[in-house]
Amino acid sequence: RALLTSVMALVMCVVMLVGTTFAWFTDTASTGVNKIVAGNLKVDIVGETSDTHINGLSFQNKDNSAEILWEPGCRYVTEGFRIANKGNLALKWKAQVNTGTTAANEGDFDLLDVIDFYLVKGTGESQTETPLNEFTGNLKKTEISDVYYIKGVMQTTAGNDYQGLELSGITITVYATQDTVENDSFNNQYDKDAPIVYPAGVTDAIFDSKTEADYSIPGGTTGKAQAAAAYVDSNGNVQYTADVKTALDNGASTIYLKKNTKGRLMALTDFLAQPNRSSDVTKDITIYANGADFEYGELAINTSEAGKNANFTIKVYDAKNLRVWGNTPNAGVTQNIILENCTYEGTGIGTNAAGGIFFAYGETGTINLTMNNCKVSGSDQGVYFGCDGSLTVKDSSFTGCATGIKVSYKGTGTRTDRIENCVFTKCGCTTEMAGGTTYLVDDSAAIKYKKSGTGTITLTLKSNTITETLGDKGDTQFIGVTPVNG
Repeated sequence: RALLTSVMALVMCVVMLVGTTFAWFTDTASTGVNKIVAGNLKVDIVGETSDTHINGLSFQNKDNSAEILWEPGCRYVTEGFRIANKGNLALKWKAQVNTGTTAANEGDFDLLDVIDFYLVKGTGESQTETPLNEFTGNLKKTEISDVYYIKGVMQTTAGNDYQGLELSGITITVYATQDTVENDSFNNQYDKDAPIVYPAGVTDAIFDSKTEADYSIPGGTTGKAQAAAAYVDSNGNVQYTADVKTALDNGASTIYLKKNTKGRLMALTDFLAQPNRSSDVTKDITIYANGADFEYGELAINTSEAGKNANFTIKVYDAKNLRVWGNTPNAGVTQNIILENCTYEGTGIGTNAAGGIFFAYGETGTINLTMNNCKVSGSDQGVYFGCDGSLTVKDSSFTGCATGIKVSYKGTGTRTDRIENCVFTKCGCTTEMAGGTTYLVDDSAAIKYKKSGTGTITLTLKSNTITETLGDKGDTQFIGVTPVNG
């Protein structure tokens, strides 16, 4: 009976299947995925022979005494130290000397302006030295570096104004970010462009929690607002401000903006018609903007005698709508400006926010401007300055500018410019677009160079693209300057 029942059931199944359409076979199965664990990035400064954190370094003379006096041409090195990777991710690191405080003096002279710092691996005179701001170290997880020393050299040009000055509160800060060592499912290049965006311990969440950060108000008072900038003070502590001007006025030399923040980030208040502009730069500064939009804020250069007499280097990374603006320095002064991955979106030719990403009026002194991977649009002139020095623009674009790059060279020394792999689109200006401003029409071009000084200028052009030029002056204008192809 059981056999008969089974046969009948089989027959019924076959009958039911006749004339039907088969679907794809399906099935389900599940399994666990191994847990996801975020890596830990942690760096420390440790002793020459110990693995414990050190709180201070002293410059020493050849007799290992820290009781030293600085004078032009002297060279001192610190005690030895090492960098320890105390996390489980490979890292790359940089060290920085944080601005200390020079005792008040009549001329406001700062000893850090005349002392250069290098990283060396020994104390002998023949040791190879690397400028501290150019060195990048690499450490695998849990690895400790070789022994390093910081070497300070007082410039021989330091005059009597620096005699008797005392500089205190100098600190060394090490910044670390991911390195290209660990592999993901494809290769080890996923973090090759990881920037050093924040000091250790700073996060977006901490930025958000700082709702009572200072900002300066004309007249000597301060207000409170949401933090937008961070810096490490002379004691090695992280401080927060609501704008860049306040951080600079407080002595910051390296400033970090909260990622992708937006507002009057250079100078928050408009009280008494204060512009969205910093105080005049008088020392080396670095700004990691992290995509922040400054809403046409200006980093002021050479608007005071102190600024015009200062040799410095400005570095700005990943900023939006920030403009370096001012004048050229005094004769004999050299200033370097580096703009990386910056964007300036002007509001259109002839408008209030059409000044371009860099503008320096004048003909004295030396400016070396370097721009890499920058984008400028909607400006009267994307870049303008006419003194000695150099202009190097690579892998950048200029769109809708009356003049993309404008140089009116009036220097008396030398200048070397190079424009490479740049794209100029819809640059130039018609009479109608100029709205009565004749120089915009006269200078109309993607690139315009004019030499009227007694100096020597060399312009090299390589692999640039110019399309859809407006106006009747052509793609380029060269007056007294003959470019070469490089």
